[in-house]
Amino acid sequence: MTVTVVGDAGHNLMPYEFWKDDFTAMGINIEIVEVPFADVYQVLKTEFVAGTGAFDVVTFYPAYIGDFASNGYLMPLDDFMAQEPAVVWDPNQDDVLAPFRELYNKFGGQTYALTIDGDVLVLQYRTDLFRAPGRTGRVHGAVRPRTARAGDLGRVAGSRRVLHAQGRRHAGRRDPGTGLLRPR
Repeated sequence: MTVTVVGDAGHNLMPYEFWKDDFTAMGINIEIVEVPFADVYQVLKTEFVAGTGAFDVVTFYPAYIGDFASNGYLMPLDDFMAQEPAVVWDPNQDDVLAPFRELYNKFGGQTYALTIDGDVLVLQYRTDLFRAPGRTGRVHGAVRPRTARAGDLGRVAGSRRVLHAQGRRHAGRRDPGTGLLRPR
């Protein structure tokens, strides 16, 4: 049996390479189709609309799940995940941080995807700098701290404080000696 996997070329397809020997041991040949990241959406959407069945497993940017699931291009995984034996079918979704599991893997209350790569970004800063006399709570006109509220993704990731950026500009420039951002 051959299973054809498609996704953006590079590290996002590496898990299939890691597991290739395990699949082969079970009699499954994995064929990996690499697509440039910029073309993934168009390649997948074209295939879904054409319906030729060229791909068995698709690896995509999480923002596409609403489009792909709502149009019926993806198969819900919940029934598979509930099958026995659990050692075979349960993908251990409790090991996935809630934001990834709920926002990236589900649509309309059903699971359509499984996380194979997740980045957790942590930002640490000195709160005393924001409480210093003369500070207005804004730093370089771009950043302001606040305490996280229930439901904030920053809190789910384990941080009691999150930093909100206004707009997309950077508040500093890279120091050539340390590589760190310095205020402008």
